[in-house]
Amino acid sequence: YRNFNIFPIWQAYQGRNIQVALIDSGVQSDHPSLQQNIILSKSFRYSDQKLTSNPSSEQLALNSVTAGHGTLVAGVLAGHKEILGIAPKAKIISLNAFSAPSSSNFADALMRNHKTTHIYSNSWIDEPGMISSIELDAIEYAAKKGRFGLGSLYVFATGNYNKLGNNANFYEELNNPFVFSVCASDENAKPTIYSVGGSNTLLCSFGGSEKIKITSTDLSGDAGFDPHKGVLIDAVNSNSQYSDQFVGTSAAVPMLSAALALILEARPNLQRHELRYILAKSADAFDNSTKNKAGLNFHQSYGFGTLNIHQALKLAKQQKKLGKLQVLDYDLNLSPSSFTTQVSENLTIDFVELLINIDTKRPYDLNISLQAPSQTISQLVQSNELLKNNKYKDIFAGFSLGSNHFLAEQSQGNWQLNIQSTDNNLKIKNLKLRIYAY
Repeated sequence: YRNFNIFPIWQAYQGRNIQVALIDSGVQSDHPSLQQNIILSKSFRYSDQKLTSNPSSEQLALNSVTAGHGTLVAGVLAGHKEILGIAPKAKIISLNAFSAPSSSNFADALMRNHKTTHIYSNSWIDEPGMISSIELDAIEYAAKKGRFGLGSLYVFATGNYNKLGNNANFYEELNNPFVFSVCASDENAKPTIYSVGGSNTLLCSFGGSEKIKITSTDLSGDAGFDPHKGVLIDAVNSNSQYSDQFVGTSAAVPMLSAALALILEARPNLQRHELRYILAKSADAFDNSTKNKAGLNFHQSYGFGTLNIHQALKLAKQQKKLGKLQVLDYDLNLSPSSFTTQVSENLTIDFVELLINIDTKRPYDLNISLQAPSQTISQLVQSNELLKNNKYKDIFAGFSLGSNHFLAEQSQGNWQLNIQSTDNNLKIKNLKLRIYAY
């Protein structure tokens, strides 16, 4: 895979002194390709409140495949022996909130050890519109206070259900300005057919395909993702400790998290908005991309392209310090004919949020797009059959949408929102534009 010719990079950077929290199903603590890199004193299993990285016996009994998910993810990130991860000297903190899943446990995991945690790696998403406010608050807190005061970084998967018509914009954790949301690309550096996307997607990273799967660490013995399939040489895999069947955005997440670990080793003081720009600028653009007015190529669904670690490291070494982030809040005019607002500040955009409160009986038939002063248009919501499920009937009644498409453009000027629906009784209660800029 062309962008992961990693050996020349390892001569200088391997993720040294970078701590990555994996919020997942646990990581096998004595795995020969992982044990050297796991920080057990900071790892936590929520089911029994123990400082351990291992999945619980209940997880293993219920579904050993799911229980092995975190161990697969860990190998891609920081395997160090038979399996070499992208950042083989990064340190792993396993936060096994899946052993006792609840909003409070996930909120705790999303900010646990935040002062010294560089990256929170999340190969999961909640159901559309279902993540709790305390989880979102935890992300914001650590993103501002963590990583020795520079702000912890968050990487989330966009998900694997594109064939079901899913959309990344239905997830508030992905619409979050403090999150880098990552889709999956294939061996040809193209978006995979399974990968979900949306205007909040930053970029894709290699996630494997039906043709080329990823080999990683697995739970030993009969447990785990791939217990009986031989991989590598028999002597290495004699205890079924590895799998060559890993595919999905769950694999793309540790790829990006590991890339960030390499970048932070090279430039530890880079801020989140500087890193967002570096990743976007250095990505290999997809076909059918559009160039925004800052000269960045973006795809309406899959962000700025495929992760290019070599180019990202090159830009990171050259990156000059950007200004301090500011937050600009503007209410949009609720006139039925024109939802607009005039932004007076002329700042460089990092991320754009749209806070909406819309009452509709037909959320599945809603289309929302946002046009910047530059004339760049970002599709925030598209009509979607998925939202016909009754549990999503109020999804837009107090919801945050996000877009990366305006990255590095200027904020000043007229912003216009376009809302279309066949619901004649649709009520727009509130529309607020929030721009993160410097």
